[in-house]
Amino acid sequence: YIINTIRKPIPSFDSTIANQPRRSLFSNPFRSPTKKKEYKDHRLVGYSADEVFQVVADVTDYADFIPWCRSSKVVRPIPNGFLATLEVGFPPISETYTSTVTLVRPTLARAICKDGKIFKYLESTWKFSPGLANNPNTCFLEFEIIFEFNSIIHDQLSSIFFEDVVKKMIGAFDKRCHEIHGPDRRISHIDPIYKITNI
Repeated sequence: YIINTIRKPIPSFDSTIANQPRRSLFSNPFRSPTKKKEYKDHRLVGYSADEVFQVVADVTDYADFIPWCRSSKVVRPIPNGFLATLEVGFPPISETYTSTVTLVRPTLARAICKDGKIFKYLESTWKFSPGLANNPNTCFLEFEIIFEFNSIIHDQLSSIFFEDVVKKMIGAFDKRCHEIHGPDRRISHIDPIYKITNI
């Protein structure tokens, strides 16, 4: 599996969740600016970079396996990628937006949205690099998502639920890799590192 159950401290990574400023849920939305937040995940996975890249890049299949993704389609190709429209829905968010997707096979997949009604900014980046020297069927995976809401209310609610949403989304990619490429190749797992912070 991509998501492992072994919990070991890794000195090279910060595995803490940064403290967020405490604010009332009903603070004045016109006086409190929203802030960009960042979530990062680092891990060693039991699939090759090309295998994971294939799953991440196949946006048209997202609605089939990602929780809360109601539809996903490619609008048109562009140099080094394509424009894609996604509809997502989970309380209290329902949003349809278009992302510019940039692909560099098999090392990078990046999607940037700037036209969302709820999201002021949304960028997700997947990076893949060679894994264990003696196992070509492994790779190091780095996932990062940067987001900012237009509404301070959504911004405050995100501190409650958004991290769990992202973890479940990554779990869905784990399951999809298993469905398409079979069980991961047995490896000495490195703990995933979860971090969500203000930028």
